Amino acid sequence: LMISKRKFIGIAVGSTLATGAIAYLCSDKHNIVRADIKPTNDNNSRIKSDEREILFLASLAPSGHNTQPWFVQYLEPYHWIIGNDRTKWLPAVDPTQRETMLSLGAFIQNLEYAAGSFGYVCDWNLLASTNQSEILDEYVNLSAYVSCAQERPAFKHSFAAQLAVFTEKPLDRLEGES
Repeated sequence: LMISKRKFIGIAVGSTLATGAIAYLCSDKHNIVRADIKPTNDNNSRIKSDEREILFLASLAPSGHNTQPWFVQYLEPYHWIIGNDRTKWLPAVDPTQRETMLSLGAFIQNLEYAAGSFGYVCDWNLLASTNQSEILDEYVNLSAYVSCAQERPAFKHSFAAQLAVFTEKPLDRLEGES
């Protein structure tokens, strides 16, 4: 019995795809969920849409070897802990965690840019004492610091310069400027 080349390739590809699909459906999918971080309560159901968008945009940060070595622990609205995920360290190519720290810095910078685009100002506390620490930053109530930032002279000067473009007033005549 002779099979044509085209028919043989079709049967081989179809069998391979079917075997792969069955293996995937029957596999244990426990590796998709992080077992080392247990949620303390069901905060994810209460995450606000702008928080979700901020965290999504922050997650687009580049990372060394595309490991994305961060995790976010959601405490309450606008209050998160950013962590260093030890399971994603690469000791063979990054023994001093230099690339890991750069990756985490990129994530935090993206988070600040994303929060700023929604009108929030980030206030963060460094919790890590070394580059081997897992907990890095704690973001506390992003919106509470807007009024504090608006009182800073640098903010007032920058705002006055931007306002002058629209009001066509010279910068030195605006309120608050001397």
